[in-house]
Amino acid sequence: MNVWSRKKRISGKEHGIKIKKFSNESGSLLLEILFAFLLLSFVVISSGGLLAKTAQMSADNKGRLLALEAAQSALETIKDTSLTSIANINTAALIPANLNQGTMTIQANPTIGATTQIATITVTVSWRGSLNRTQQLQISTMKSRF
Repeated sequence: MNVWSRKKRISGKEHGIKIKKFSNESGSLLLEILFAFLLLSFVVISSGGLLAKTAQMSADNKGRLLALEAAQSALETIKDTSLTSIANINTAALIPANLNQGTMTIQANPTIGATTQIATITVTVSWRGSLNRTQQLQISTMKSRF
């Protein structure tokens, strides 16, 4: 038996000897996990801000829609009212109950008098939107005495 074959016999896995491989990669897995966690955190935080902004825009659009419906109701009422009686329209009855602090004004230009033949009527609806900001919608139409 030669020297080489003898070494081959005693240095293998058959005798339960494990050779440990040393490398400098022991900390790289930890860094990869940390980086993945930071990236995931950034995505979650960013999407949370996006969801909050979407909810805010949805609330503003709901208020705008309610204000537009109220203004449309006012225009229908103005259409069925004589020019001299427009100042007597009850605007509080036209505001939806779920419009946050909603108010409505109806203005005529020029001021309606006994000799006014035609006037521009402006309906203004105001309400509190998201972040407690005042929002406003205006619609104008023309109304004649005839």
